[in-house]
Amino acid sequence: MKAVGATTCGLVALAFGVRLSVVGAVVAICVVSLATAVPPAPAGLGAFEVAAVLIFELFGVPNATAIGLTVVLHIVLFLPVVVFGLFCLWRLDVPPEVGCV
Repeated sequence: MKAVGATTCGLVALAFGVRLSVVGAVVAICVVSLATAVPPAPAGLGAFEVAAVLIFELFGVPNATAIGLTVVLHIVLFLPVVVFGLFCLWRLDVPPEVGCV
């Protein structure tokens, strides 16, 4: 699964004009995954961003670009999973009260 994340990371970085090596993309996705092991907020908000910005800056990406890249990467990694999950719940006709605690 990290191969998909690393590929996504590399492609998002490329969209920002940042060329990450394969090893750089794998390291970046592994570091942000480890950082979200104990998330301070839902969806790993905060830990993901701090870890990603720091790792991209370590690879020589300017701060402003690293921040933008991080925000877009988080959206690209998170949003499709949520949308697909909601679609599956809708198709399976799961009642809303099942998902509530």
